[in-house]
Amino acid sequence: MERHLPVSEVFRKDLRPKLKSPYGRRGKYTSGTTCPDCGLHFLDGAWKRGNPPPRRKQHSKRCPACLRIRDDFPAGLLQLGGGFVGPQRTQVLKCVRNAARAALAEHPLERIYRTEERPDEMVLYSTSEHLVAHIGKALRDAFGGELVLHYGPQAEWALARWHRDAD
Repeated sequence: MERHLPVSEVFRKDLRPKLKSPYGRRGKYTSGTTCPDCGLHFLDGAWKRGNPPPRRKQHSKRCPACLRIRDDFPAGLLQLGGGFVGPQRTQVLKCVRNAARAALAEHPLERIYRTEERPDEMVLYSTSEHLVAHIGKALRDAFGGELVLHYGPQAEWALARWHRDAD
């Protein structure tokens, strides 16, 4: 018996050389480093919310998410389309916000930083490829429809398309 995945996911594997992300870690951040834009602190090897430990000298450096936002270089795009999106705009955006808020609580570098809206379509820009997949799956679970995910060569980029026609 053949199993079908509920989501069409396409992983791209090719033989091109691996490229380093300009937003990945370039050396080690000093513990207690603070992002001047969003206020996250680099503690115990990760960017976290909260108060930094008291130090004599505070370091300031932008986190990878704020660098992406500054450069308008998304790691993920989520396209929402179909006749369902326009009439149910409020409910769709509420589901998107709830999924993004839940992800942000666990992963503070995963953010939606821009939304473009048209009558029956929306495009969301994210600082993380995982966030667009997470939100797309939340929309599919809540409203049905079709979700297609495409990942870049080293999973450094993702495009998610969620589509549902009007009832």
